[in-house]
Amino acid sequence: MGLIHAIDKFDVTQQTALSTYAAFWIRQAIQRAMDNESRLIRLPVHAVQQLTALRDSEDESHSLNDLQRAMLAADHPWQSLDEPASTADSDDPLAAIIPASDPSPDDVVIARDHQARITQAFQMLPTRQRRIVMAWLGWPDHEPQTFAAIARQEHLSSQRIQQIVHEGLTRLRQHPDLYALLRSAAQS
Repeated sequence: MGLIHAIDKFDVTQQTALSTYAAFWIRQAIQRAMDNESRLIRLPVHAVQQLTALRDSEDESHSLNDLQRAMLAADHPWQSLDEPASTADSDDPLAAIIPASDPSPDDVVIARDHQARITQAFQMLPTRQRRIVMAWLGWPDHEPQTFAAIARQEHLSSQRIQQIVHEGLTRLRQHPDLYALLRSAAQS
């Protein structure tokens, strides 16, 4: 591409040899191709030129501002998740070592369905009993509370709260499939 561009642009009236002129355009075409193809994420040519200038100025120990430091920090080699991690323990790929932080969409849908079904099962309890059992279990998003803490809130004795929870759990055991739902929710 560089040679073709040099021939198209060459001006005979200039006192320059074609080989010198072509060498410049060939060098530029090679450099541009390397800049475009050498990175996982393509940067515009001017950004690559700025990074190169920054790297050169860093070698000359000039002071760099924060933006220049950020550009240099972003210019690092990428590593594939399929490459071996080469730790002392094993040569597992990086993808196997990095913990998955987000649940899969299937897990989210299943968890929401379980939560809705469990909440629906709680609806069969009387209001006060439901409130007390849910507080004791910490359902759906809270920490489980002790009998004493619930007793202070409800102005009852902790023995009475314990009886109400026992009665509520007995009623909930009669709900079809609730035990399996509660076990799967507790495991996840």
